[in-house]
Amino acid sequence: MLIKKKFIKLIYSVFPTFFKWFSRYHYDEINKPIAKLPIVRNFNDKLKLVDYEDKYSLVDSNDNIVSSLPYNNIMSLQEGRALVFKYDLNNLVDDEDPCGFIDENGTLVIPIMYTGGDDFLNGLAVVKKNGKWGFINSLGQTIIAFEYEDAMSFEEDLAAVQLEGKWGFIDKQGQMIIKPKYQEANSFNLGLAAVKQDNQWGYIDKDEKFVVSNEFDWTDIFREDLAVVENKGKYGYIDILGNVVIPLVYDYAAEFSNGIAEVLKGNKRGFINKSGIIVVPLMYDFVGALNNDLFRVYYEGEDMWIDINGNSVENPNQKTIDKIILSKS
Repeated sequence: MLIKKKFIKLIYSVFPTFFKWFSRYHYDEINKPIAKLPIVRNFNDKLKLVDYEDKYSLVDSNDNIVSSLPYNNIMSLQEGRALVFKYDLNNLVDDEDPCGFIDENGTLVIPIMYTGGDDFLNGLAVVKKNGKWGFINSLGQTIIAFEYEDAMSFEEDLAAVQLEGKWGFIDKQGQMIIKPKYQEANSFNLGLAAVKQDNQWGYIDKDEKFVVSNEFDWTDIFREDLAVVENKGKYGYIDILGNVVIPLVYDYAAEFSNGIAEVLKGNKRGFINKSGIIVVPLMYDFVGALNNDLFRVYYEGEDMWIDINGNSVENPNQKTIDKIILSKS
């Protein structure tokens, strides 16, 4: 069950996808888009990525367009490469997402020759070709052959892969380190990997011992010493010893990033810190974090930015947005 490979088809609830999917619209009371605004996010230290009227462009520090990019989706720059998707909207194929990679200047350096992929991580990217998954380096060279039914990115020098319906783990030489025997698996972090066995999720170490017993309906990868777990439709967080440190009281919970995590209760979203304290009230329809003290929220029909104290602030990209709109008028 890949986390990022499949997010093109799903609603991604943390910040990058909030920008990509939700922040492009103002919504009416039944969530139908009524006006589209540019999406602006940092691409690297020198350039911003703008998505406006279904077209992407890179702009410089003076908000001048330096490159127009002919892609349907562009992911964040990771290790000098950004995953890009280019669809034939008249010939969409289920479970195929044509993709390649651009560099920090927006130049296509790995051709659109794959039908699925994920960001570069630890020197390799997992990609799909001819119905199988393998791994390439930043030059587009195949490092681990395309032989897996599914696969995840390398973390802590191991990657989860699926063969004959079961999941195991390989090293960067393609050697099977943990034989496929799990129903599902996630990546290692902090020496632990979430796996599903006997229809329940828990965490194993690299010796295949269950450090956190498989007693959950679903578990996520550890991030910032905590992991999201779910039982009976409720989400909370555990530590690496399996102790519940934030109770399972939420209807959705995301990974921690920079000390905060998005949570959902009922149909309202906000943010909590690692002590479980609410830092952004659960009162918004959608939320996204730019950093620890600046947030984008959608509330009662209004798309706005707030600080950590809930005060309304100006969109940090407003100057860029205004110039893009003016140039198109």
